[in-house]
Formats: sequence, structure tokens, C-alpha cells
Amino acid sequence: MEGAQANFQKINMERAAENQQILSKLGTKQFQRISKDDAMKAMAITLQKLDIIVESSDYQGGLLAGRTKGVKPLSYEEFEVVKSIEKARMEKYFGFSSFGDPSRIELVYNAIVLKTEDGVQISLRGRSDIKTGTAEVASAEFPPKWLEISYTKIWNEFEKNIFIQAKTLK
Repeated sequence: MEGAQANFQKINMERAAENQQILSKLGTKQFQRISKDDAMKAMAITLQKLDIIVESSDYQGGLLAGRTKGVKPLSYEEFEVVKSIEKARMEKYFGFSSFGDPSRIELVYNAIVLKTEDGVQISLRGRSDIKTGTAEVASAEFPPKWLEISYTKIWNEFEKNIFIQAKTLK
């Protein structure tokens, strides 16, 4: 068990390093000429459309917290891409690959919306919360490809929603 724990720590460290690079590219975006209120509404719609259930929100503070189970917001095809990439990582440390049952995966996504001089800055953050049995060890870091795909999907959907919102509110 200790060997498995050490290997999962190594996997977490690898994923964390890769995720930092993805966060530097996709974690935060600036939007001009958008109010904080409009951005919050568009992000709430975005998360709901991607099957990320908003569990708490603070519109004044600029925080939306959502949770999803399984592979969402990824499609099953996208999840298969993630699995194929992670298979090599698992085999490197364990000699075999088992991604486990995706229904045990719970993902938490936070969107932080801050007002800027000419619009808003929005930051996305996420973490995995894998429900394991007592003898299992799990990785708390998103598989990097998962993070990249999910953040890209969130931003693309947000940009559609903010555009539609701007058109319908004028």
C-alpha cells in the first residue's frame, strides 16, 4: 500500500506541474465591456449547460461553485482520449492501467469573477474528488488533458452565452 501511495504522489506531482502550464494558458481570461452581473449570469448558464450543477453562488462576491459526477463536462469520446493518455502514466508507475469507474468521480469547478476597470477577469479552478473505497488511493489532481478539454469547453460555452446575452439585452 505504501508503494501505491508513493506512486500516486508522483502522479499528483506530474499532473500538478502539467496543470500549472494549462492554468497559465486557460485558467484566467479578461473580458472587456462586460459587467460583473452579466458575466456571473452567463457563467451560471454555461455551467448548467455543461451539466455542472451550481451548488453555491455569491453574485456580489463573484463566486460560482459547481459540481458534476462522472465524465462531465467531457463527452465519452473525450474521456476515452484522456484515458489513453493517462494509461501510459499509470503503466509507468504501476505496470498496469486502471482508470476505475468514472461514476465515482466528482469534479468541483469554481468560477471567480472580478470587476476590472473596463470589464471583468474570470478565473476557473477545479479539483477532482474521487470517492474511493477504504483500501484505495486516488489522485486529487485532474488528469491534465481533462483539465484542458473541460476549461476549453467552459470558455467556448461562456463566450457563446455572453454574446447571446449581450445581443438579447440591448
